[in-house]
Amino acid sequence: MADTRDVIVFDLERYPILNTWGTRLDSIMGLYWGHIDTDRWDNLPQGIGYVRLTAADAITAQTYWGEVRAEKSVYGTDDAGLYTDKHKETITTANFDKTEEVMKKIITLKIQGIFEKRYTVLKTNYGELEHASWKDQYDESTAYIANNSTTVKLIDRLATIRGLTTAAFAAKVVDKYNAWQTDFFNLAVKEQELIQEVKSCSDIKSLNVFLEDKFGIEMSMQQALEYSRATKNESTNVITRNSEVTWGLQF
Repeated sequence: MADTRDVIVFDLERYPILNTWGTRLDSIMGLYWGHIDTDRWDNLPQGIGYVRLTAADAITAQTYWGEVRAEKSVYGTDDAGLYTDKHKETITTANFDKTEEVMKKIITLKIQGIFEKRYTVLKTNYGELEHASWKDQYDESTAYIANNSTTVKLIDRLATIRGLTTAAFAAKVVDKYNAWQTDFFNLAVKEQELIQEVKSCSDIKSLNVFLEDKFGIEMSMQQALEYSRATKNESTNVITRNSEVTWGLQF
């Protein structure tokens, strides 16, 4: 029989232990899709980013991911969940709508994972303890710069270790903190900008455009032709892209 357990979608690279928790379905956008037992959901690692789908919704999304044609060749399945003969199937509005819904969830999950990794890289420029004390250093530094008679408990000691005056150290702290904050804000804003762009997509076609422009995942030749990104040779009926799609992240 077909597996009816709910499906989890997540980044296996970050949480490899979950590879043993269930039955793998497939991988889309480099994310793991797999059925897991009901009792596993309550024991997921804290802070894990994932999407939970019903088995039916997962199969629908994987079958029609990026699909814009009215019909698609698909394999049937028997009562045992085994594939049967391939046949043409008209794609229903419900299947298009569900696929669009799931695509938005998965693309958003992928974006969040990318920016979480970038944030981790940003933090590795500083030790964990240093990072944890930064706000205190900044608050003392700004107060000291405004009034050098202000009593400070941290930056004067750190300045002594570095062989600097408290004033010189305070200035360095403010500069570094502002640079960090700018980088952090840029990450946060860019992430939300992309997520909002995904939310604003009105259909699978616009999601395909987003995936091509931001991830380098090519849309179908037929859609590329429709969107003037490809040209059809009327003599040979061969469709060629007007320019090569650059694979990989474009943000």
